[in-house]
Amino acid sequence: MKGLSMESQQASSERRSKITTLEDVAVAAGVSPMTVSRVMKGQKGVGPATRERVLEVVEQLNYTANHSARALRSGRTGIIAVISGNLSHDYFSKTALLLEAQITSSGYQMRLLYRDGDLEDLAKPSNASAVDGVIVIARYPQVEEFRSPNPKAFPPCVFIGAEEYDDADHICIDFCTPVTEALDIMWKAGRKRLAFYRSGIYSFEQTQSEVRQQTYVAMMEKVGCQPRFFAGSKSRDPGDSWGAVERQYLDQHGCPDGIVCFNDEDMIFVSRILYEKGFRVPTDVMIVGCDAHPHTKYFQPSLSTIAQPMPEICARAWSLLQNRLAEPEAQFRQERFTAGLIVRESLQA
Repeated sequence: MKGLSMESQQASSERRSKITTLEDVAVAAGVSPMTVSRVMKGQKGVGPATRERVLEVVEQLNYTANHSARALRSGRTGIIAVISGNLSHDYFSKTALLLEAQITSSGYQMRLLYRDGDLEDLAKPSNASAVDGVIVIARYPQVEEFRSPNPKAFPPCVFIGAEEYDDADHICIDFCTPVTEALDIMWKAGRKRLAFYRSGIYSFEQTQSEVRQQTYVAMMEKVGCQPRFFAGSKSRDPGDSWGAVERQYLDQHGCPDGIVCFNDEDMIFVSRILYEKGFRVPTDVMIVGCDAHPHTKYFQPSLSTIAQPMPEICARAWSLLQNRLAEPEAQFRQERFTAGLIVRESLQA
């Protein structure tokens, strides 16, 4: 074994027949168990040469951290669950990656839950203790359905979303300010037939408490205009019915001259329908989305969007969960971040 003494090589050979422990790695590498632990967790304070030596021994001995044993000794698993929406959406996949970077840099592992049955499995008493804590991305109602019967039996949670809650640690994102700014730009440009568009997965009655939708309705009431809800298709799979719901709306009601879209994916989709129907952005209709999809700036015309400071939000969410794990009985904390409007050509008539 390269770089190891004869005694270490002999000790390593003898240990192959049994489960390798952290202490075994420390002896073979000639370092303390604490040093091995720091290397395995990716923590600072270990020199490059020492880190390389430890990792070499880890590979030779085929050592893996035993999380079950850690749980028995410390009551902690070292695993954090992140509950997300569908990863095909840029917002959820991007947020999950940012959270993973935060969590793993602190020596924890991330368990990503995004399938329909994942949350139900986590709520089972036998599985709830399999993670130390949970960060929830915009899925408070779904999680609360399982959490509310017995909150103390559910792992500590931090929620990220637009709504405010007083029964958990929470990162609240202010969409009201940028949505109001976008609507004000449209109104001052003489656009009076303003609509709110989102895909048809949920009805507008089901989402009437959603902050972006509420802000739009409040603005319409303020200027004395009737809200226009532009519901989209439930499916966007290519086929004969692609965009049929949107086309029918435009045929029956005409084209709004300003549209606030629930997210950027909705905006990209409806922009294509508008183009095919002969309507031009921003000449005929001004439009804005949400979530700062990286491709929106490459469209012609470039599409305006609302950006959330996600790196800062994810860092703060992880910090709140770490504080909760350290002080389980502390008062719940809510912190607010304001999203920002990115004005591009679609809002420049």
